[in-house]
Amino acid sequence: MDLKGLEDALNNSDFKEQVFKSLDGVYQISKVLNQLDLLKNFSDHDLEIVGKIQAMKNALSSYETSEQELKAKIGALVSSLEARKQELEAQLNIELKSAQESEIQKLNDAGSALKNNLITELTQAKTNLAQELEAQLNIELKSAQESEIQKLNDAGSALKNNLITELTQAKTNLAQELEQLKASAQSLKPQIQGVTKFLGVYVYGSQTLFKNESDVFMELFEFSSITLAASKKYIVEFSMPYELSTNGLYSESMGEILLGLKANNAVYPIFISFYQFKTANLKNNKIVDSYRTTCVFETPSEQADYKIAVFARKHMDLWVNVNYTANTQGFETSFLIKTIFRNSSTTKTMPAKYNNDWVFFKHSQALVYEILP
Repeated sequence: MDLKGLEDALNNSDFKEQVFKSLDGVYQISKVLNQLDLLKNFSDHDLEIVGKIQAMKNALSSYETSEQELKAKIGALVSSLEARKQELEAQLNIELKSAQESEIQKLNDAGSALKNNLITELTQAKTNLAQELEAQLNIELKSAQESEIQKLNDAGSALKNNLITELTQAKTNLAQELEQLKASAQSLKPQIQGVTKFLGVYVYGSQTLFKNESDVFMELFEFSSITLAASKKYIVEFSMPYELSTNGLYSESMGEILLGLKANNAVYPIFISFYQFKTANLKNNKIVDSYRTTCVFETPSEQADYKIAVFARKHMDLWVNVNYTANTQGFETSFLIKTIFRNSSTTKTMPAKYNNDWVFFKHSQALVYEILP
């Protein structure tokens, strides 16, 4: 019988292995004892030994039963431990998850606080930096502005001096040129004295009857389109066809006529234009003629717009522009435009600046010139 394994197990192995080895040893002993059944007829001493052996066999049987129970208990213990392990792991996971969530919340809170603090600090730093930059910029701008203002002042002073110099030179040159021009004008003055400037023409075309036997001059008409200025010299050329009824030769009814200037309710007679209608050339006590005059005169120094008018007095029936027709208004320009000219296909109108809308073949006309100094 080999009990070496049992001995080694009892001396060296763990509890479970010791139990298994012990049970195996008991089993080996039981097998030996079973072989000893042939000794049943031995002596009582031997029977006592057999009884002990039987008791040992019973004990070994109980050991086998205990082994099964122990294995069952060990299995139950293992299952219980595994369940406890899983329970503890689940509990640990729950606690770990709760702790993790708590720590995460703490970290989030700490992160939010840190973020807010950082934002506050960064905002303050940004504000401080902006203020510092603004102050620095203001200083630099002020310095640059002062520098530019100084440059502008210097440039302005230089420009001013240059302009003064140039203007002074230009003034000197202009004065010299004016002196030269004045000298040239003085040298040319004798050549241009007496040159005239045409101012305009006035046409009076209506056939009109006037009667004024008093000693007061009455205006017949004025040259409405021509205005004269003060202190200037003028030439007027005037002609007026007329028919005058009289009481006979040497009568006082032959009348007088002249031209005059009108301004501000005053009349300035042009003496050189005065004319008496007296004549011996009568036909049925009527004079048929034209009043013509050319006058040179200087207007008054009083500033005003002067008009030339025709005045007459001491006359009986005076027909101006007499044409011996019933038409006293004259003909329109269309009267001649509608006429036909031989060897011409059409008749056209000239510029109307110096025309009169109503005119007879006999009409009063004035030409006015200004005498240049």
